[in-house]
Amino acid sequence: MKRLFLVMLVCTITACKAQKKNDLTVEYPNLNYIFSRMYNSKPMYKDLFNDRLFVSIYKFSDSKIPKGNAISETDEYLDSYLISVSPDGDGYSSSKLYKIEGVFNPKVIKIEEDKYPLFTVKIEHGVKDDRKVETYQFKGE
Repeated sequence: MKRLFLVMLVCTITACKAQKKNDLTVEYPNLNYIFSRMYNSKPMYKDLFNDRLFVSIYKFSDSKIPKGNAISETDEYLDSYLISVSPDGDGYSSSKLYKIEGVFNPKVIKIEEDKYPLFTVKIEHGVKDDRKVETYQFKGE
C-alpha cells in the first residue's frame, strides 16, 4: 500500500512539473481584449467540403469599433466575429483567421460551400426595423 501511494505521489509531482505559465499579453496584446469581450455562447462549428475545411465562428463585443449614427441613442457596442478556418479538425495545424467587424446585433444565417476552397458566410444584422443581410466570402487555404 505504501509503495502504491509513493508511486502515485511521484507521478503527480512529475505531471505538475510539465505545466508552465506563459505570459501572452506581451506577445499578443489584442488577445486579452478579444477573450475578455467574447460572449459565453457556444461558438459555431461547421465542416465543409467533406471534412476538408473546418470553420469556427466566435462572436465578441467590440468596443473599439466606432458606433456611428446607426445606434447612437443606445449604450450597446457593435459586435464582431472571428472566423477560424482549419484544413483539419485538430488544433495543431495552422489556420487562417478572419474578422468581420462593426455589425449590430448580428446573427449568422448560413455558411455555404462555393468552389473549393472558397466559402461564404451570410450574416443578418441591424436594428429591429432595419435588418440587412450581407454575404462575406472567404478562402480556406
